Amino acid sequence: MTHKEELPNCINRDRDDRQSLCRTLLSCINSMDSDTHVTGSLLNFWSGQVAQPNVNADRVLDIGVEQMVQFERSWPDGFYTMLSKEVVAFNTKKKCLTVREHAVIDQ
Repeated sequence: MTHKEELPNCINRDRDDRQSLCRTLLSCINSMDSDTHVTGSLLNFWSGQVAQPNVNADRVLDIGVEQMVQFERSWPDGFYTMLSKEVVAFNTKKKCLTVREHAVIDQ
């Protein structure tokens, strides 16, 4: 008695799926590595949109650690203070590019 997932056909399909996924991922750009992009800025890997210069999603860990250190330094007086939103993501970027009073790129 064997489970249907243990049959040779199923094993071969799984192997082919893994190889296909690896090929697809290797062909994609690294959207968080702005040094490898022609434009020098971040890209949305799904839509291909170029991020505005103020988008800093690639530095989210550094920003979070810095905020944590500042928050801990403010203790005990600053324990209940609100943290500012320092990370600017793609979804907060401009919706279009305006040139001479016309919306040129409607994203």
